[in-house]
Amino acid sequence: MKRQKGLITVISVLFFLAFMPKLQAQINQTTPTYTLRSGDRLKLDVLGVPEYSSEYQVGIDGTINLPVVGIVNVQGTTIEKLDTIITDLYARYVREPEITVNLIAYRPFTIAIAGEVVKPGSYTFEPNKTPNSPIQLPTVTDILELAGGITRSADVRQVQVRRYSQGKQQIFTLNLWDLFALGDLSQNPLLQDGDSIFIPTTDQINPDEIRLLASSTLALDLIKPIQVTVVGEVVRPGTHLIGQEAALTNRPIVIPTLTQALEKAGGITALADLRQVTLRRQTRSGENQILEVNLWELLQKGDPKSDLVLQQGDTITVAQAKVTDPTEIPTLRRASFSPDKIRVTIAGEVKNPGTIEVLPDTPLNQVLLSTGGFDNSRANKVYVDLLRLNPNGSVSKQNIELDFSAGLNPDNNPTLSDGDAIIVSRSAMTSFADTLGEFLRPFRSLVPFAIFFD
Repeated sequence: MKRQKGLITVISVLFFLAFMPKLQAQINQTTPTYTLRSGDRLKLDVLGVPEYSSEYQVGIDGTINLPVVGIVNVQGTTIEKLDTIITDLYARYVREPEITVNLIAYRPFTIAIAGEVVKPGSYTFEPNKTPNSPIQLPTVTDILELAGGITRSADVRQVQVRRYSQGKQQIFTLNLWDLFALGDLSQNPLLQDGDSIFIPTTDQINPDEIRLLASSTLALDLIKPIQVTVVGEVVRPGTHLIGQEAALTNRPIVIPTLTQALEKAGGITALADLRQVTLRRQTRSGENQILEVNLWELLQKGDPKSDLVLQQGDTITVAQAKVTDPTEIPTLRRASFSPDKIRVTIAGEVKNPGTIEVLPDTPLNQVLLSTGGFDNSRANKVYVDLLRLNPNGSVSKQNIELDFSAGLNPDNNPTLSDGDAIIVSRSAMTSFADTLGEFLRPFRSLVPFAIFFD
């Protein structure tokens, strides 16, 4: 017998758990009972007594002033209940009164929203004012739209709606992710005047969910350009505006991402460590969220989780690599967030020394030829020196034996990096002649020697 009772209890609990979400959904979706407050406008009809019939607006103190019966407090009262109250009051003066009370104009609704929304604050919502038509109450997403949508740090699974009823506070927890992902309309309930919505900050940012939410109607700030700060190993560190081009040219909106910000900053430098990219984001509570990003995985695996969706005010820091892997350089140079061009300096015995801009992956031989070549009477055409800044701040020097017939290779024709310097030295004969000329300079006043050496 006890086992049967225990089994019945377990079945009852399982039944309750299975159907509780549906019951809760019905409760949330039910239209809230409308109660009167200041600003509502009523029409009172007393059958057979036209002098008592008129329109009345609920005053600031929540009362109306009726003929004969005087002041009546209607604050927090439903229309149905008020009909009964006024009928009882006029029963003292009118035999078997037939009274009808209608709400002919709704007051503006004031609903507050705080937390992870673009524009937190208090918002006024105008219900339908058509006489004798059903009231159109706002939903949670209606207020979110007025507030500019959620931020990227919003915890959409723990949205709170706070409501005061009969002097007591009620708190309802909603899961807007189910609304967006599953179309669960029970998570988008109708609101009452005086309700408040709170969007908490998420403890963990899920890049996949952020990307999906950013393309939904819950995030409405995509049409606006955003400002982000990019520092560290990028060509142009500082504050950059993302999305301005799309806004000005009416092109399709592109969700602002981390790689777009790096592109705006001119791309990464040769010293960038893509495995140590940091995103710092300030939440509405004033605290900072810090995310460590490995963009190398994006290049290697095409993993979109690494390309985080950005929001206004984000700060991106690209760390400097302690060591570099030469085998990774070609992959980095082909990345969309690498610079479009690199700067290389050519000095020494060439026809056009100076700093030039070339495409990434440009080989050394091509740069030498593009600057007009060597000074044929003075240059060492056998070797050149390649100077490169290392991640640790030191400078490495590589002596390269020239071979203009060689293809791309690290020994004779390496690809260049941003900031490289190519030094073309003097030939042995030129060096000897320059040294001898300097030695004999004091004797140039002697004509025979001067003629001989000039």
